[in-house]
Formats: sequence, structure tokens, C-alpha cells
Amino acid sequence: MALLYPYVQPFTSAASFLFSSLSCIIRSLLMVTIPRAHVTKDGAPSSSLYPLSFLLSFAWVSFWSFVISTVVEKYVEISGIGGGYYGVVLVCVGAEIPDTIQCVSVARRGYGSMAIANVVGSQVINILVGLGLPWFISGLFGSPISVKGHEDLTGAGAFLLVGVGVFALLLILPIAMNCRKPKLSAWKGKIMCGMYALILVTYSAWYFLLLKDEGRKSSGHRTGVHN
Repeated sequence: MALLYPYVQPFTSAASFLFSSLSCIIRSLLMVTIPRAHVTKDGAPSSSLYPLSFLLSFAWVSFWSFVISTVVEKYVEISGIGGGYYGVVLVCVGAEIPDTIQCVSVARRGYGSMAIANVVGSQVINILVGLGLPWFISGLFGSPISVKGHEDLTGAGAFLLVGVGVFALLLILPIAMNCRKPKLSAWKGKIMCGMYALILVTYSAWYFLLLKDEGRKSSGHRTGVHN
């Protein structure tokens, strides 16, 4: 109980009690399984534990990624909605939470360029390494990965280009115009957040219209076969 005490929060409902209990269990597991590689009381850093802490942290990230992918796969089977839509709307939000926290922390310290570089670099790694490495490993064992629902991904890519265009106009264009210190002002943040909400709503509407149209075509095809 002493191990859980720092993380026990007062709860006012069954949902908050469940969330607090799960948080206590997860944090306790992380504390027990991952050695704390930090500066000791005498001022000496326990650097020998850094590699082990990194590997165990990576193992936990891999485990929770597997859990998320399994849950989303079940959602896809139950709802009949494509996995591409869940990836764009749901999974990517959870994946970007660490990047968002990092960007906020460095931006509040005045390192705006580091925040932008973190966002750009993480997306480059996600696309080139996050996709390329598993495809390469799978290809080595002779089991290529088939991409299903490519229509959904094509639409998501088109909306992604809109977001990249807004990013370029607000951040890259001032640099190209010899503006030595472009500022990350509040109105730029509002525009980016607004564009994300607009892209999300537009993509959802487009996807469900496409899904509805495919349902009509399949229904008409079945009717023609019976006739």
C-alpha cells in the first residue's frame, strides 16, 4: 500500500475510482520493473542502469502498442469500420501524446525551434522507419504485408497534405521571406488546432459517405445476383 500511496487520488465516481485504480497498478508495475536511472543521494549518476532502463521502457511501450492494436482490431471487427479510420482518428492521438508533452515542455523554456524539430523529426521517423523497418523485416521472411482499405488511406493522405500546407504557410514561409525570428504566436496555434478539428470532421464525413456508398453498391450487387 505504501508503494501505491503517492498515486492514490480521491475519487468522486465509479469511473474515477476505476481510472485511479488502473493508474496505481500500471505505475506500480513500471516502478517495480524499470530501475530508476537517476542521480543518487551522493550526487553520482547511476549511469550503468541507463541501458537497462531504456530496454525495459521500450519493452513496455511495445507491450502497450500490442494491446492498443489488438483492441482496435476488435473494434474494427465489431463495428465494421476500416482500420485506417481508427488509425487516423484514434490510434494516432495516443501516439502523439508523448510528442505533445515534449513540445510543450521545450516550448515553455523558449526553445521553439526544438519543439518544431521534434515534431518534424518524429513524423519522419514514424513514416520512414516505423513503416519501412517492419516491412523490411517482414519481407526478409517472405511474408509481405498487404495494405487493405487503400481508399481510406488515400483520403487520409489528401487531408494530411492540407495540414502540411498550413504548417508550411505558418512556419516555413516566414523563414523563406527572410524573417529571421518567426514567432509561434497564439493565433498560429489556434489556426493549427482549428485546422486539425476541421480535417478530422471533414475526413470523418467523407469516410462515412464513402462507406455508405459502398454499402449501397454491395446491396445493389446482391440484388442483381438474386434476380
